[in-house]
Amino acid sequence: MIEFPTEIVEMYKELKPAHKRVYRIIRDSIFLGKIKSNEKFTEEAISTALGCSRTPVRSALLKLQSEGLLRHMTKTNIGYQEYSNKDKNDLLELDIFLEGKAVELVAAKGLKEEEFNMLNEVNQMLFDHQTLEESVISEYDVRDLHMQFHLLIAKYSGNKFLYKEIVSLRTMMRSFTSLKARDNDHRNNFKSVIAPLHQELLTAIKEGDSEKASIIMRYEISKAKDVYLSV
Repeated sequence: MIEFPTEIVEMYKELKPAHKRVYRIIRDSIFLGKIKSNEKFTEEAISTALGCSRTPVRSALLKLQSEGLLRHMTKTNIGYQEYSNKDKNDLLELDIFLEGKAVELVAAKGLKEEEFNMLNEVNQMLFDHQTLEESVISEYDVRDLHMQFHLLIAKYSGNKFLYKEIVSLRTMMRSFTSLKARDNDHRNNFKSVIAPLHQELLTAIKEGDSEKASIIMRYEISKAKDVYLSV
């Protein structure tokens, strides 16, 4: 029988409609490595574990499959989608290209004051994460903050199709973070390397320097290979 972490189930227990609650619980369980690559489960097993009907479970599973997080292993069994290192590298290279373009668009058109302030706020929380209280799952989780920063850049590009592709890529990339990366505390790396790069990126955006912003974005993502690729 499949089991989901109590912390995740509790976090979303009031979320409605039911298919969104089921989706978030399964998604976050994957992100935190609580669903293993060789684990198989069925709609019935999930509905039993979460105390809901199979209809919202089916809807949630279809969405997770469309995002590349799950796959059909047999006619009735569903499992965690595995990616080879080549797949991961190819996805990472595509993300570098798309996010480089997104930040070019952002720097070219500029940001509203509230948009710039939001990015600054997220990056400051990323920088301050070492001083925040540890939790198995937290709104201040460093990987969530990192992903949020990148998705905000994509959103502010003003290109909804580009944004959709980057969301899809980032979702898949979040799911295949290596076990080594999960086992190690990367917060100091985010404080000493990633957050300062984000600050340089924001400066380039503020100055309207599209080329510099794109170079910084591509460099920052390329440095994440040790996080996304198994070692």
